[in-house]
Amino acid sequence: MSELKPTLNDLAAQISELTASFSKFLHESHIAQPTLAADSPISYGEKISAEAFVIRSKLLDAVDDLSILVQGPTESIFNFVHCVVPNAACLNTLNHFKVWNAVPLDGSASYGEIAERISLPEDVTKRLLQHAFNQRIFTETASGVAHTSRSAALAKQAGLSSLVSSVLDISSTPLLVMNQALEKYTKGKPALSQEMNETAFALVHGEKFRNSWDYMEYDGEGVNQGWRQKEFVQFMAFLNGIFRLESIVADCYKWEDAGKATVVDVSTFITKTTIDKLTRARLEDLRVMIPYCLRENFPSLPLWSKICRKSNLFSRRISLKI
Repeated sequence: MSELKPTLNDLAAQISELTASFSKFLHESHIAQPTLAADSPISYGEKISAEAFVIRSKLLDAVDDLSILVQGPTESIFNFVHCVVPNAACLNTLNHFKVWNAVPLDGSASYGEIAERISLPEDVTKRLLQHAFNQRIFTETASGVAHTSRSAALAKQAGLSSLVSSVLDISSTPLLVMNQALEKYTKGKPALSQEMNETAFALVHGEKFRNSWDYMEYDGEGVNQGWRQKEFVQFMAFLNGIFRLESIVADCYKWEDAGKATVVDVSTFITKTTIDKLTRARLEDLRVMIPYCLRENFPSLPLWSKICRKSNLFSRRISLKI
């Protein structure tokens, strides 16, 4: 219970100590000190050690607690509720219209120039950007709008932009009606419904799509059909770069000892290294949840000619015979 009773001074002292430790790690690891400017390093990447990761986590927890105490219990809830959805909606909208690419990384652009580049009215563009300034996404200058480190990170990393799209544009709306789904399908029952048509997603998209995989693969018209799937593939590749998921799959098991087996990849971070590893092991069958991921990342892969589309209850799959 004592951890629930820190004072402002207690937290300030803790934050000062943790900040000094983290700053020392950055210095000793020859990592540039982060700033809010556009030329700040966009990520610590693989340089951050396990110890530094823990220090950073404790620091962020203390900063969050300090924010709650400074606001007060009532105001902290009020401010959260007042801002959380508008903040997410603003970020999602800026990302959808790729505003990151409408402002030069080493300069600025006027509201009118940005509006023209994203094909939205100038007053709408200005209101979106002025809300984003409060989140340190872009900044207002004498000549217009310039990047901050946060908006620059989105401009420099297509995978980060795809993360925003995949999480906010696919998951967020169903999550906001989760209370309605639980009220309708689960209240008074001993367990969650296992029916795909009794979910928060079904409440929002059920008339057109069975599940989120169908939504990603079939949403859009004509040449734009499947655009969400392309974004999701980039998102998975981005996660692979952060967490090194490829090496986990490729090296966690002696695949050559598996003999005849079926390997099913239920994500989209499959890469050439993993394919090579599994192919050398002479595994019988490799299945991938989303067809687009191989077609996009390995267009010249010889195995592509052997792909056979299959269907199951949850999503279309492809089968690679190796």
